[in-house]
Amino acid sequence: MKKIVLITLCFTLWAMQGSLAQSDKDIPAAVSAAFSEKYPGKKVADWDYIAGNNAYEAEFRMNDKKMEAYFADNGTWISTKTLVKIEEFPAAVFQAMTTGEYKDWTFHDYAILDTPGGMRYNMIAKNGNNTHNVIYNDAGLLVEKAVVKSK
Repeated sequence: MKKIVLITLCFTLWAMQGSLAQSDKDIPAAVSAAFSEKYPGKKVADWDYIAGNNAYEAEFRMNDKKMEAYFADNGTWISTKTLVKIEEFPAAVFQAMTTGEYKDWTFHDYAILDTPGGMRYNMIAKNGNNTHNVIYNDAGLLVEKAVVKSK
């Protein structure tokens, strides 16, 4: 009886693995090709579709960092997000965070965004019950802010 349960479990796990691998087949060829062109030789750990943004997200590692590249369904590259430590932000961004509109807020979840418009520096800012997603450019100019809804 134990052998039957073990064999059934093995076949179930094998079938599940196959179905996960097939999800890569759902990625449009233009998206897959665009990723390979932008990041030659890199292997995607996981593909996701972000419905709210109409974008495909490719999770991968490069230079020992976790990265997420975003592509439109026609293969157009949208941006690449790299999770970093605050020390990797330019001095101008750090200065803006500590002296500007958000100087009394606390920050976490730092990321560098490589976009067609240039590098952006993204983080979550929190002050009491208020939480904002904020993005600065290289010069420390606040280019985008959005209220983060509570879950």
